[in-house]
Amino acid sequence: MDEFLTIDKQHVRFVDQRDLGHHQVYGVDFGAVDLRRFIEEFLLPSPLLQGLPRDDDPRRVVLNVRRGDYYSDPVYRGQYSFDIVEYVRSALEVARRQHPVDSVHVVSDDIGWCRDRLGWLSTDSTTTFAEPGQPVNHFREVAGASRLILANSTFSYWAAYVSNVVHGTDPARVIAPWFHNRLSRHGAAWQLDPRWTVIKEIRGGWDA
Repeated sequence: MDEFLTIDKQHVRFVDQRDLGHHQVYGVDFGAVDLRRFIEEFLLPSPLLQGLPRDDDPRRVVLNVRRGDYYSDPVYRGQYSFDIVEYVRSALEVARRQHPVDSVHVVSDDIGWCRDRLGWLSTDSTTTFAEPGQPVNHFREVAGASRLILANSTFSYWAAYVSNVVHGTDPARVIAPWFHNRLSRHGAAWQLDPRWTVIKEIRGGWDA
């Protein structure tokens, strides 16, 4: 996602400080006010988000599933993988307790896997799958939705940050996994907005 979330070089001076190794913890290094300013001043006017389609349907959930190198690369798999199916089950249970869910739209970098492993979604909800395509189009689909179930990915986190600004609705309707990466903070994600609904445990645990 980094290639899309960039600032024109005219806004960055040679003498400006760069911090390339810091995690940028939500609530410590930045917060809701900082995100809103950055999104309103730089992202929303950018070609990335111009004409962003808004999905305000209160009964529709957009689910983002991250696969890719998280699961194909043995090193990244050891750092980032978890039982996606169990996470989605838990997240949907929570989403339905918040508000009825009539439809689920799945956005993923591996739609084939999602069709194979998440077909059970259609048992209780109308289920649609995003067309394979450019990540920027997938980002727009996620960022434009008011109800989200996120992956443990910066792609998901940034789409949710944008969604919260665009919709101005209850941030608790964004559901995110507690887990991000086994190499830091005992696995806990440091990017989560505390107003989001966090799934802290899944059946079998994050290491199953």
